[in-house]
Amino acid sequence: MIRSGESRRAVASACAAGVGFVVLTMLVATGASETVDVATREAFRPDDVWGTAQAVTRPVIDGLEPRRAFALLALIAVATGFARHSWHPVATAALAIGTTSAATLVTKHAVGRPDPHLDLYSGGSYPSGHIVADLVSAGCILLLFVTRTRWWMWLLLVLPLGATMALAMLFTAAHWLTDVIGGGLLSVVVLALLSTSPARPGSPPDGRTEARLANG
Repeated sequence: MIRSGESRRAVASACAAGVGFVVLTMLVATGASETVDVATREAFRPDDVWGTAQAVTRPVIDGLEPRRAFALLALIAVATGFARHSWHPVATAALAIGTTSAATLVTKHAVGRPDPHLDLYSGGSYPSGHIVADLVSAGCILLLFVTRTRWWMWLLLVLPLGATMALAMLFTAAHWLTDVIGGGLLSVVVLALLSTSPARPGSPPDGRTEARLANG
């Protein structure tokens, strides 16, 4: 069972990240972030030149694309559900994928922002779908196996994966800086709320718990 203290912290995190996401979205939609975004793009990929940094980081984007991240999450959730004889892992993964996809696509279409190369694909560039999908998928896998998460677990999860994907996006100019930040904030909202969901497994052996309840 999720402790009330953990639940309160999760809700507080979701609210804080949600406010940040709304504010950033307004800045992006009104063009207020353009100066910072353009300066960052030029710093990471001057004059839009393709060089060594871009060649090295491009495979990261291709290898961690949203469809692969979600497919890995779904595979692990199904395998875990079979092993535990429980529907909780599959329901948690389905909720994570559905919520993430819906929130990302709705925001993309609402803002309708072109990417740094002025292309408009998948509805828009903001927020970064790669960042959201990768962080939510990794975070959801953590929630499937850890009953009570600690702050350092999230730190170890977010820093390597989030930083790697963010740098790849910026070096290749696949996304603006605020696209990346927005994706990170949205992933925090989804994961924080997901951690309080009744569908989340209460503990690794929840399947045996359900069996005992079913047998009276």
